[in-house]
Amino acid sequence: MSDTRIILDREFHVGNDWTFTCTTNVDGGTSADAAKNVTTGTVVIGGDPDRATQGTCTSAGTTLTIVDTLRTEANDFWNGCPITFVDKTNGRTYQTRVTDSTASTTTLAVQGLPVATAVGDTYTLPLYPLLPQATVNTSGSSGTYTFTGSNLFMYAGKREVHYKADFGTDSEWCVFELEVIP
Repeated sequence: MSDTRIILDREFHVGNDWTFTCTTNVDGGTSADAAKNVTTGTVVIGGDPDRATQGTCTSAGTTLTIVDTLRTEANDFWNGCPITFVDKTNGRTYQTRVTDSTASTTTLAVQGLPVATAVGDTYTLPLYPLLPQATVNTSGSSGTYTFTGSNLFMYAGKREVHYKADFGTDSEWCVFELEVIP
């Protein structure tokens, strides 16, 4: 998994609102200038990269699930977040994204791993959601979402905005890094 990373060089202040607009430049295939339109599956997540969450698999899962009895956050809390998984058997590290999180089963569904998860495997969720996954307003090749001072900008520090442009048959993630100041 490799996301495009962009550092935003502007001032973001605690308590401020910010309207985020991202326009894709993915070729739509109809002409050299046509951008591919984003669809209603386009989402955004805002979070704190300094509050990483560590975990250990407490039950065997599959190539699509991680089970950890300590993952009791609300349903969908981790949806869209990146996750780094370490297979204790071979020591290899894999990166993917959470597609669903369910409190009642303490399960994180992921986009896919090359190995099934086992008891004792570890993982890191490197982004703590301050704004859980939200649907973006789409129009043509642009997606727009307004972050308010009460979610993404409630305190000073580093933030990341993960934006998934969904094109219907495929998608692409982009990560924006920013700093919130007092």
